[in-house]
Amino acid sequence: WDILYLRNGETGELIWEWEDISTSGYSATLGKYLYDDKLCYTNGTDNYLLDMTTGETIWKYSDDGVMCTGSNIVRIGDYYYARRHQCTDNNRPASSLIRSDLRKNQADWEEVITLYQSQNDGFAPSLRAPALGLHPSGDSILYFQNRQVRYTPIEQRVDLYAYNQTQDTLLWRRDSITPSGNSSVQPPIIHQDRVYFTGERVILCYDALTVDLIWENHLSKSNMEHFLLSNMLIA
Repeated sequence: WDILYLRNGETGELIWEWEDISTSGYSATLGKYLYDDKLCYTNGTDNYLLDMTTGETIWKYSDDGVMCTGSNIVRIGDYYYARRHQCTDNNRPASSLIRSDLRKNQADWEEVITLYQSQNDGFAPSLRAPALGLHPSGDSILYFQNRQVRYTPIEQRVDLYAYNQTQDTLLWRRDSITPSGNSSVQPPIIHQDRVYFTGERVILCYDALTVDLIWENHLSKSNMEHFLLSNMLIA
């Protein structure tokens, strides 16, 4: 499991230390976000909200019967976004984006969007954390990927989605954006009217409204584990 430390930036003095020995999660690279005096945190299995002053756990979310392993998170405005799977016998009939209002001191989850295997050519869906963009109309658009698998025969696929959260409608979907069906687990980046996404050793740039491919840049071979967890940065 992970251990978190808060230290004084000037003196290095330890202010608090936090750990949860009851969890099997172990990857702190999947999300840590500040919200006022709170810390949104996931270890890849469980989701937490911590008090930054005391280091105490405000709430922990680990839903029995729902596999959250590998789930990354984001904070968008006043909300903590995560994903939730519905799982039965090594299958995923559905995957959802969910969010919790950080102004409340409890995990009060609201379903944002759900994709179903039965409506997806037999592929078991696996949604990843979204990025927020604004439509010219002022509507809030969530951009996210669906890293999915079909078990018989084994086949992977990555689709990119733009979901109008204000209108509760799908703006667009682009299927099979990486030939290998693999990608970085991190959210895309939205800048001005473009969506930047990391496929398997390739950076893709799309028009945020039309989903036209603007350019792609293929990367040299590198360590696959580092690639899967890599983050992009607009400078």
